[in-house]
Amino acid sequence: MERIGTKREFFRLQGLGLTGNAIPSWRTVGEAIAAGYPIDGRVMIRSLEPGWPGTRPDVPLVQAEAVVAWLVAVHGGRGDDLFLTPMSQALTGGRCLNAEVWDGPCGWEMTYSTQDAIMRVALRDSPRQATGVACRAILRDRLNENDWDDLEALFARWPGHVIELTAYDRAIGTLPGRRTVIWEIRDY
Repeated sequence: MERIGTKREFFRLQGLGLTGNAIPSWRTVGEAIAAGYPIDGRVMIRSLEPGWPGTRPDVPLVQAEAVVAWLVAVHGGRGDDLFLTPMSQALTGGRCLNAEVWDGPCGWEMTYSTQDAIMRVALRDSPRQATGVACRAILRDRLNENDWDDLEALFARWPGHVIELTAYDRAIGTLPGRRTVIWEIRDY
């Protein structure tokens, strides 16, 4: 069985287009501009290190490199472990479901929230649990057909992994016809 044992490995596979729908991400301000992201846009700074405390939403793109340098100085880590995602798509509301889904002893299970907030906040403030048929019913209700097919394919390829996802009320991400972003697939 293929295993995704690190966040870095997940992002490598994501860059190859193997992990489902994603939000565009860039390693540098120059990459964001070259991809057509507006110079006056805002980004979220994220890390390849799980649990890194320096994640910052809503940073002006033109200030991102200075903020990265400051975050590394304050929180440690390496600047090349950080990346930028656009605020304009994923972080501006319209979330129908934030979930961590896994294949448990009774079928699919998940910790989830329907609170319209970033995942960390939603799962902290209003977590719920669902197992088996109930889990699948909630997912079928919140995901469109393409998203459902993608989720089944991801579990078929990476059984035993946890899949973090957010379903939105609109099309979003790098793949057409999708409303669900896969934030992470992990077995670590």
